[in-house]
Amino acid sequence: MPEPWLRARRAVPLSAAGSALRGGARERPVRRAFHAGDPPRRPPPRRGRRTGGGLVSTYVFLGPTGHGVPRSLLDPPETTIRPPARRGDVAALLAASSGPPGEIVVVDGRFGDVLAVGHREILAALAAGWTVWGLASMGAIRAAELRDHGMKGFGTVYRRFVEDMPPDDEVAVLHGPGPDYRPLSEALVDLRAFLDHLVDARILPPDPAREVEAALAGRWFGERTLRAFVDLCGEAAGPEVSRSVRRELPALPRYRLKSADLRAFFAAEGGPLRSPRRDTPRQGDPSS
Repeated sequence: MPEPWLRARRAVPLSAAGSALRGGARERPVRRAFHAGDPPRRPPPRRGRRTGGGLVSTYVFLGPTGHGVPRSLLDPPETTIRPPARRGDVAALLAASSGPPGEIVVVDGRFGDVLAVGHREILAALAAGWTVWGLASMGAIRAAELRDHGMKGFGTVYRRFVEDMPPDDEVAVLHGPGPDYRPLSEALVDLRAFLDHLVDARILPPDPAREVEAALAGRWFGERTLRAFVDLCGEAAGPEVSRSVRRELPALPRYRLKSADLRAFFAAEGGPLRSPRRDTPRQGDPSS
C-alpha cells in the first residue's frame, strides 16, 4: 500500500522531474498576473516563540531562493541558516538537538546528485514536537504532501502545489555554490507569473504566451534561462516583441514568487533583527 503522503497527491520525483516533461508539455491557460508583492491569504507564522526557557531555536534550510534577499530580513533571534536540505539533514538536526523542540523551516532542498529530504524524517520531527514549515521551493512541495500530517505550509507557491498539483520541477533551478547560491536558471513558477504580467501589460499576446509557457514546461529546468525565455518569446511573437520583452526584464524580480514568499514569511516579525548563527555551507550544490 502506498504511504499516506503519496496517496494525498501524485508526486513527480524531483530527481526525475526535469526529464519527465520532455515528452510533451500540458497546455495551460495563461492566468491573471500575480504580483509578487500581493499579500498572502493568511498571516505569516510567528518565529522566535518564547517558552519558560526563553526563545525557541529556529533552523532554516535555505539556498538560491534567498539570493538577493537582504540577510537582515532573515535574522530573527535564535535562527540558524543552513544549506539546502538533503536526505538525513532533518534527522541529523533532531539527533544533535539537546534543547526543547524548536522550529524547522524548509525552503530549498537538494536533489539529483543526492537524495531529497525525506518524508519520514519530517514526520519524525513532527512526532518529536517540532514545528515544521515549508514554503517557496522544496519546502512547499513537502508541505503540500504532508499537510494532513502536521507540516505547515505558507505562501503562494505552497498554495499552488495544494490546489493545482503541478510537476515538482516548477520550482527547480540550477545554482552556484554557497553561501551565495546564485541561480543559473529561472524557476518555471516565476516565469509563469512574469508571462501573465507580459500579457496583462499587452507586451506579449495570449496565444504566443501559451506557446512560450508550453515550451518552457517541456524543457529541462536547467535550460530555463532568461536568454532562452527571450528567445522563445521572439520565436512565438517576432523580433519586435522579443525586444520589448527584453526591455521589461528589470521588472522580473517583482514576479519571483519564491523569493516573495520567503520575504513575506520573515517580514511578519516587525523588522530586521540580529544575525543568526550560520553553519558552514556545503560547496558546489548543483540544483535545488
